[in-house]
Amino acid sequence: MPTAQLRKVNLQKLASGDIEESKKLFKSCRSGFFFLDLQGSQDGETLLGDVDTIFKLAKSVFDLDEESKQKHFLKTETFFR
Repeated sequence: MPTAQLRKVNLQKLASGDIEESKKLFKSCRSGFFFLDLQGSQDGETLLGDVDTIFKLAKSVFDLDEESKQKHFLKTETFFR
């Protein structure tokens, strides 16, 4: 089965201003997908520590009935004026 290559972008290098890592991120965004390596970054480690809470929150949102979801639905035109 064919697979796609994913570039690995390091959050710690980005946060420290690494030019080559910034170029890699830009190129990766243009191709559509990349893997963001959170290890080694304080912000990334915090996010990784909160992953169970984030998944539980996401599940609770998806478990809402359709009417409740529509109350919180963000319309695209709000962001792109």
